[in-house]
Order: sequence, then C-alpha cells, then structure tokens
Amino acid sequence: MKDIHTEPGHNDRPEVTDPNRLSVNEEITLPLSVLVDQLAGSGPRDKSLVVRLALWWAERRSQIRLKFLDDYPLESVMITFRMEHKVQMVVTGQLKGAPIDSTLHIHERDFPHVHLVLSYERQENPPSIATLDYSVRGREYVLSLPYDGMERGSVGVAICLMTIDGAILLRVRSDEGRILQLPEDVFELGPPRDL
Repeated sequence: MKDIHTEPGHNDRPEVTDPNRLSVNEEITLPLSVLVDQLAGSGPRDKSLVVRLALWWAERRSQIRLKFLDDYPLESVMITFRMEHKVQMVVTGQLKGAPIDSTLHIHERDFPHVHLVLSYERQENPPSIATLDYSVRGREYVLSLPYDGMERGSVGVAICLMTIDGAILLRVRSDEGRILQLPEDVFELGPPRDL
C-alpha cells in the first residue's frame, strides 16, 4: 500500500489521485487534506470546493474508505460536510452487531490526520456522501413547478442547501409548516425574508 503525504509548505501538488487509475489490488492512503489540496489546485478555498470534493467523492464512494473506520466498523455510514462558519466532516452510522448509533465530528483543522484509502476494488455498501450549506438559511423560495401536492408559486423559507450522493436538494419549511427536501429543478431562491 502506498502512502501519499505532503510536507508543510510544499506547493507542488500532484494531480488528483483517482482510484480508477489504480491497478487491481493496489491501494493508496492519503490524508483528506491532500485530496482537498489536489482538488483546490490554485483555485479558491470556499464552499464550491467543499461541494466539488463531495461530488468527486460521491462518484467514487465505493472505492474510497475512511481508514479509521477499519478500527470502528460502522454500517449505514453517511459522511457529511457541514458548512456553517467552518467546515466540519460528520460521520454517522451504526456499530456492526450492536444497537449503537455513532456520530463523529471532525473539524477542518484535523483533516491532515484523517486518512483515506483509495482502491481500484469496489466495496459493498459504500457510505453516502453529503453536504449541508446553511448560507441559504432564511431565504425565501418559490416553487417553479408543482411538487408533492403543492402548487406552482407556493413559498416558504430555506433551511439549507444539500447534496446527497450527487443530488442537489433544498431543505425548506413551507408556509404551511411542512419540512421538505426539494429537488433543484422545482424551486427558485429569492432574497432573505424579514422575520
């Protein structure tokens, strides 16, 4: 198994490590921070980078595992990148063979210590990869198409913008009080509401 590390201050980032380019039985271990650096390149380090990371990972999720889960085997794993004031990775799942739910919070500053294992071989039951972006909280939305019994033109307030395994959804509270996840093709976002 190869390990990929970068030294502090090292500016020559390799191209993005892709598990599809590995040979059969080959695995590469690298810190999450290195993957972030590879995907960022010389571009901005903002919310769009976090979403790009999650979408990239979601497309390859069966070939990437969190190394620490080898010691803490969880089932039904969801890896979520939460964006409020800082980025945080939240890993949730159930402990195999026990009625125990687990939630782990990993702050962005600790990404250099979180190792990923990339392999050509695909794993069964890979984790789901998600993002939660709370920067839209409080903005009004309007339905551009009928959805789930609600008419076109129905309005409410956004809670957060989400991606789950590549699908983009807006979590909202309708003016009728319903909490919904709207697919990206049925809503338009407006300005923040006066509360």
